[in-house]
Amino acid sequence: MSATTYRVGKIAIAASVMKYVSDATLAVNFATEEDTGIGQDWATHQALGRSWSLSGTAKHDPADTAQLLVISEFLAGDGKLTSVYMYYNATNYFYGSCLVASAGVRKSVGAQDVFTFAFTGNGAVARG
Repeated sequence: MSATTYRVGKIAIAASVMKYVSDATLAVNFATEEDTGIGQDWATHQALGRSWSLSGTAKHDPADTAQLLVISEFLAGDGKLTSVYMYYNATNYFYGSCLVASAGVRKSVGAQDVFTFAFTGNGAVARG
């Protein structure tokens, strides 16, 4: 089995594309609850709800409108982003509404400034 490597991708918030994204992770989770009966040899589970999150890093650019939107929403807004897109190639993407869980800028001597972000899904994530 060969691995597929994508060299094209982006994070967009509404119409603003975040510049210089170096990595991003979309995680989709299914919460479960154990419902194993007494005396059963194997554990059984029932499905509860689904959730998703998106996190990543980018080179910090103080003029990047997407980065500014995330920081502003985190600091002064209600924390909600209604249109977040993660493109995993030139035309295919995942999208949804989310809450800004964290946003920050890391500064180090002799290194580029790094913007970090983490979003928690607010409803379903879809594929486009």
